[in-house]
Amino acid sequence: MFLQLVTAMMAADQPKSFEEAARYLAKQSAADLSHLVEATWQLKNESFPVRDPYHARESQEAARRVLNGFGPGIGLPENTDHIAYAYMVENTRIEEIFRRVMVSFLGTEIFNTPSAETVQWLDQTERLFFREQAPFSVLATGGDLRPDKGAIRRNAYHRLLGLDLNHGPGGRPGTYPYHRAEVANTRFAHFFQQLLQAVSVGIQNSSNSSGPNPTDDFQITDLVAQIGDSLRDRRGPDMVNLAREEFVAAAFMSWLHLAISWESPVVRDLRATASTPTERLRRIGDRVRLNAHQDTRSFLELGSDMSTLLRSIELNLPVVQQPEAFYTRGSQLRPLMDRMIHHWSHVTGTDVRAMATRLDDKTLRALGPSGVPSRAVPKEAVPARIR
Repeated sequence: MFLQLVTAMMAADQPKSFEEAARYLAKQSAADLSHLVEATWQLKNESFPVRDPYHARESQEAARRVLNGFGPGIGLPENTDHIAYAYMVENTRIEEIFRRVMVSFLGTEIFNTPSAETVQWLDQTERLFFREQAPFSVLATGGDLRPDKGAIRRNAYHRLLGLDLNHGPGGRPGTYPYHRAEVANTRFAHFFQQLLQAVSVGIQNSSNSSGPNPTDDFQITDLVAQIGDSLRDRRGPDMVNLAREEFVAAAFMSWLHLAISWESPVVRDLRATASTPTERLRRIGDRVRLNAHQDTRSFLELGSDMSTLLRSIELNLPVVQQPEAFYTRGSQLRPLMDRMIHHWSHVTGTDVRAMATRLDDKTLRALGPSGVPSRAVPKEAVPARIR
């Protein structure tokens, strides 16, 4: 939500730069940032039970004050990120890297003495995401029953996406201990990759003016429906199941993502200045002796694009109701699909475009009528994790 908030601030009545908006947020107290989070949650989930009406009003008033301090005409982001955003960003090992940064700055002096701005960022980050929250806060997802916030996020990733993170404790290889639910959306990864392959066929044949065209609009429509159904099944009829876990995970990853999206104080104090978020995270990882994932750029790109697409699919927005919009040049979805096909191939080790070119008649018949995969997905067809 923090990157979306910066975008909203940039589009205010008096437009300013990304760095100006990010720097303004960085100067706010942890309490005011918490109010922004709470007010955004209330706007996003008006039907969700309010735990404390007084606290809700206080957060809304404080959020208006903070935004008005930057400029008029700024609203809170109405559509926050899908859990796929948090999942992809966390696969970069950004949480484990910044955890080491926090421990090093707060408990040692192995780095240079931090600037006042970095000390404030450390305080903001610790208070928002590394401490127990008041019981009425949306950030209070942990407790005696669920003491490990990392395990809470992994449980949510598994239940909604059927996927695990690509690393274990401390960012190292291995299995992270968390409760794996018996019922999870294990169909998602299979359906999503099938959609990318079907769209890739459409893209490769979108300029065909004569001859056979293997593009299957029905397959695209059906896969979009199956992806939407599989996600909505996990959320329940009121769409509130796992809503808080998703919101908090996305807010946390967005806060860390924002820190590497500009030459922030913590980036400068770690001597990790660079021209891209990927390179900044790589340099910070080097400083704390934990390598960022080699496909960090692809994970960051996928996070934003998958969030946009999956939120549109779950809400059944008009943009995803026309199959040709996925592959037709000049359509709203075409650039997004091009990027996702490219980066999904990177992070999964599968060449989606090459697989799509092999969708001949024999392959289509093997998938089922009209090339639509069976709803009974073989267990081995679903990747256990992103590499």
